[in-house]
Amino acid sequence: MTPPPPKYQVVADTLRAEIRSGTIEPGQALPSTAELCSRFDVGAGAVREAVLILTHEGLVDTVPGVGRYARKSPAPDQG
Repeated sequence: MTPPPPKYQVVADTLRAEIRSGTIEPGQALPSTAELCSRFDVGAGAVREAVLILTHEGLVDTVPGVGRYARKSPAPDQG
């Protein structure tokens, strides 16, 4: 039996799909950490890790003290 993916990976995969599909539009703010914690039933650490992954992939920009935003020109799908 395969173990379930880590919680941060579920958050990252879901947000990645929403950004690439346009559900979260380019330039749109991502939901707050509290909203994401509630939505995915995870802690803030899982949300932070997911956002770091998406930032590294070029899908999210973080403006310290302001928020996190979907990039206006998301990186092409590497998959």
